[in-house]
Order: sequence, then C-alpha cells, then structure tokens
Amino acid sequence: MPRTKEEKKKIIKGLEEKVKKQEAMVFVNFKGLKMDDFTELRNELSKSDSELVVSKKSLLKNAFKNSGLDIDTDQLKEEIAVIFGYSDSTTPTKIAYDFSKKNANLKMAGGFTEGVMRSQEEIVALAKLPSRDELIGTLLRTIQAPISGLANILQGNIRDFLYVLSRIK
Repeated sequence: MPRTKEEKKKIIKGLEEKVKKQEAMVFVNFKGLKMDDFTELRNELSKSDSELVVSKKSLLKNAFKNSGLDIDTDQLKEEIAVIFGYSDSTTPTKIAYDFSKKNANLKMAGGFTEGVMRSQEEIVALAKLPSRDELIGTLLRTIQAPISGLANILQGNIRDFLYVLSRIK
C-alpha cells in the first residue's frame, strides 16, 4: 500500500532530525540480510548511540536536501540503509564493518563524515583504524615505557646486590 503525502512528510521530517544530530552516516547495502541479522545489528548499534534506518532513497534525498547536505543517493546501488552515529564518527563504521565481515549480505556502500561524502574504500579504511581508546592506551604505554624500564634496571641492581650479600654471608 503506497504511503500518503502526509506520511512521507513525517518520515522526511524524522530523517531531517536524525541528519541534524548525526556525527557520521554510513550507507550499507543490505540485500539478502535476514531479519534476525537486522535485529542483531540494530542491538549492537544501539549500545554505541547509533541507529540503523531503512528508507527509500527518494525520501533520504529529500531529507538531505532539506538539511542542506549535498549527498547524491542515486549513486548508491540496490537496497540502502543508513546508520546514524550520534556520538562518534568511527564507532558506527567499525560496527558495520565488523558485522559485514561476519555476514556477507551486508556491504559497506559509502558514508558521510566531517561534512564530506566518503567512498566505500574510505569508509572501510576508517573502520580499520584503531579506536580512540586504543590510541590513548598505546600513547600511555609509550610514555610509560622509559619509566618502567628504568624501574626494572634499578630493581635488577638491587636484586644483584642482595644476591652478592647472601653469597658473602
């Protein structure tokens, strides 16, 4: 049953609100994805302040146009869903990428981050980057390495000194 103009206007208005709140949008091709898989992906996304929305391309195009974004939905092939990331620009891409590795029916189709439309290759590269927490952990380990190395060296000298004293005794 076709939607009325009022229903379409409500959908577009809802999409516009999501577009205004988003930090990142990831476009995924979901052709052949089962409903159980959809539910699993939605649950994973909801844990990270992200949301999966399935809508017609024409409604998405109108919502993007009304929001002042220049995104051409015609270049996106087949059945497209949009993942809106509200708090972080990399988390939704990582979740979608990890899910697409487990389920071949979900394919990355592109994305929109930092005000720029990104290709599929760029979105996959973004998904492969370490997370912010991983980068901070690596930085802290790097900063801490000389200090812990010095502590180990000093501890070794004390241990050797005690060993010599115990032998003399």
